[in-house]
Amino acid sequence: IPIGKIPPMVIAILPTKGDETAEKIFNILHLVLDFAQQSNINILSIGANGVRSEFNAQTQIINSAPTHIVFSDPFYNVHFKALIINGKPIVRVQDPKHAKKTARNQLFTGARLLSLGIGTARYDQLFQLAHQDQHVLLKRDVLNVDKQDDGAAYRIIISIQSYDIFISMAESLIMLVKIYQDFYLDYPLFLWEYGTEALKHIFGISRQVIADF
Repeated sequence: IPIGKIPPMVIAILPTKGDETAEKIFNILHLVLDFAQQSNINILSIGANGVRSEFNAQTQIINSAPTHIVFSDPFYNVHFKALIINGKPIVRVQDPKHAKKTARNQLFTGARLLSLGIGTARYDQLFQLAHQDQHVLLKRDVLNVDKQDDGAAYRIIISIQSYDIFISMAESLIMLVKIYQDFYLDYPLFLWEYGTEALKHIFGISRQVIADF
């Protein structure tokens, strides 16, 4: 459970090649959850950074659990769930910063046309806005873009191909609130602590020692 002013602690690191399938990641996650249960370690969330295979592995983990905690609102057709292992709930979460960048980048591909009311969101609109005076968009946000630019992601935040990820983020928010109310009422909920931000810093520090970490 993330607590303020207590930094993350690395328990184990497993090297990968980066081309793992959802099935292989599922097996790794399943093994980690088994080890955690045997060691009496309470895992509250499993995170991913937007890679489709990781997202699919999370879905397999949820569907494979024998029991779930459920939030349903039939009026809005909202049906969310989190798995329960050894009597404790586990929520899947996505990295918010990566989701913003993914949304920005996918709008540029032109593979999908996003409809908003009677209008649409398109690359040429962003191109025109970037060339106007006194506009928040910068030319570098739409021309030869840096796909890892956090600032540009804040200024252009829309996507259709990332639909599943954004639904999952809404699910994570609601399920975390519900789980804290039902299981961890004595603990504060720090939503900004959930994601893969700590891992990115760990990788950055590790690359200072091993360049190809």
